[in-house]
Amino acid sequence: MVNLHLDPVENKKVFDHLIEIGKISSKGHIGTHLDCYTCAPDKPEYELSAVVLECKDGMPDAKRLAKLGMLQGKALTLHTGNHETNGYGSPEYFKKETFISEDALEKIFELKPLFVIIDSHGLGQSGPTHVSIDKDCEAHHCHVIENADLSSLKDEKEIRVRINVGIDNPSTGKPCTVVRLD
Repeated sequence: MVNLHLDPVENKKVFDHLIEIGKISSKGHIGTHLDCYTCAPDKPEYELSAVVLECKDGMPDAKRLAKLGMLQGKALTLHTGNHETNGYGSPEYFKKETFISEDALEKIFELKPLFVIIDSHGLGQSGPTHVSIDKDCEAHHCHVIENADLSSLKDEKEIRVRINVGIDNPSTGKPCTVVRLD
């Protein structure tokens, strides 16, 4: 088993610094987490397949996503390389644009993944756009897991993962762990 999340103990100094400088407004929105503005996942633990899409050269468009086929009951993993290249919490990390187009987001909804896992700060620019995308995902029974550590992935196209979500956490940012099982 390999952790695909940022360990809160190992990253405590970085987490504390981000809260101190005001980059993150709530402890729930720090490290590997998913945002829950309208609803949380149905249960605290999932074991499922995760389709890995290499995105180091840019975020996928709707046409590229369509080639994946249905993702119902699975996770879509977007490996941008942001975590490996820039390091979580650095100014460069938050400057990297890993934003998805409206057409690509609609295609994700059609594919019906339970989760989108990304090794970056989300699918939309911070603020209202980010929150709006997260709410749209929730409305389509999909949650975005942000700030994953996908640095251990190589050329895999699909992996098996266990996702644990702190659904009882009172923050809109629910801390979570992602562990690779295979």
